[in-house]
Amino acid sequence: MNDNDVIDLVKNLETRYGLGLLFRKRRTHDGWTLTLYPKGLHRAEGFRIEIIVGWHSILTRFIPGNLAADLVIEMGLASADRKQIFCDLVSEINKVGGKVTLNINNSVQDCNNPSDWPVEWKQIQLDLKSDYIYEEGDLWQSEEACEDILKWGGHCISLVLCLLPIEEAGELYEGEIEGKVIQTPGTRYERSKFNRMICIQVNGTTCKVCGLNFEEKYGGIGDGFIHIHHLTPLGEAGGEYRVDPILDLVPVCPNCHAMLHRKSPPYTLEEVKQMLSRKSPVE
Repeated sequence: MNDNDVIDLVKNLETRYGLGLLFRKRRTHDGWTLTLYPKGLHRAEGFRIEIIVGWHSILTRFIPGNLAADLVIEMGLASADRKQIFCDLVSEINKVGGKVTLNINNSVQDCNNPSDWPVEWKQIQLDLKSDYIYEEGDLWQSEEACEDILKWGGHCISLVLCLLPIEEAGELYEGEIEGKVIQTPGTRYERSKFNRMICIQVNGTTCKVCGLNFEEKYGGIGDGFIHIHHLTPLGEAGGEYRVDPILDLVPVCPNCHAMLHRKSPPYTLEEVKQMLSRKSPVE
């Protein structure tokens, strides 16, 4: 994997998660390591994500800087909803063969019970490991290893973003609240970029109705492009409501999204699938 390949990989992660990244790569005696740093943060006061690729496993690790005490405190103050989304993501990661270890204040925590976590955070380390056996050859050139970096590095970034105080355009936003009415010439509803990111991380960018993947169809220009469908329409929720981005949102292509909303309440995913199969037309 040459520098251009790594640059493309990092840009892919930046596009998917809206997080500017610097990187450093280095070989080790049994593989190689890619270290990611967020742009705009001093390394001592920010954090790094190390992706360690070996012949038998890939380990992704979140490590705060030596002077990042304030950041760690803010992570501990994440809302109960954000912490629960973190735990839900851990469950999804377990389903696909990953193992998450959360260490707070030098004590391993149960990711199923965030209410038992320490109130005041002084230290955190987050590890995500998945076991593999790569084929013989040059691990540095392995396309499979590159795909795994996107997969597991993406999972780690998603977990971290659940707990970090995220700023966008100078304003703090809590992504899990959706449906806030915004006054415009025509009423519209605010959608959350955080919830979109979590939905895509868990469900991918392939349409859940017709199976279209824009990157496979159009190449690089289609990477990451997909619509997000609310299984409970925002307009029917009666204003603000708290979305579970894993259970309440699904990725769909624009065509299927439009067909889902051809009536109110919308058609179900299964109903539109039946329309495509022409087995059971829906009136």
